[in-house]
Amino acid sequence: MKPIFAFDFETKRFRSGLMAPPVACMSWAQQGTRGARLEVGDDIEKQLARMLTDALEGRALLVAHNAAFDFACAWEHFPRLRSLIWQAYADGVVSCTVLRQKLLDIRLGRYRGEFNDSGSWVEFGYDLASLVDRFFEIQLPKDEELRTSFWDLRHTPIAQWPKRHVDYAKNDA
Repeated sequence: MKPIFAFDFETKRFRSGLMAPPVACMSWAQQGTRGARLEVGDDIEKQLARMLTDALEGRALLVAHNAAFDFACAWEHFPRLRSLIWQAYADGVVSCTVLRQKLLDIRLGRYRGEFNDSGSWVEFGYDLASLVDRFFEIQLPKDEELRTSFWDLRHTPIAQWPKRHVDYAKNDA
């Protein structure tokens, strides 16, 4: 089995007309190593290029939660990576955890929820926090103000970031 690179972007807040916003930072983790890493500035594009190259050369699989969003942002803001991104999708080395879980639930006849043993409907969410809670019973804090404040830190060295920003970004990988 190929090692996995899991990654996630924190971006400028998206809105109408800006659905693939600029990237503030990238968190990523590699299967078999301890902990996630953060990249900012030019290092984001460099690390993503390394991961795409490893995947295209058969040395890794790229995994993201809502991969289409992350790659749309990369496509828009790192144009030198477009051919690698296109080829990664064509070669099937990109895996999206949202899509995979939805397809699994459809196959099992429980898309968006199921009835529990007492007959009550239990609704399923497909955001990262909902899936981590569902499968690992771990609650990820999803503070909207925090989640949308990374753009303000884009020129700040990671060593000077507030701990809660570092922790949030690393947990998303």
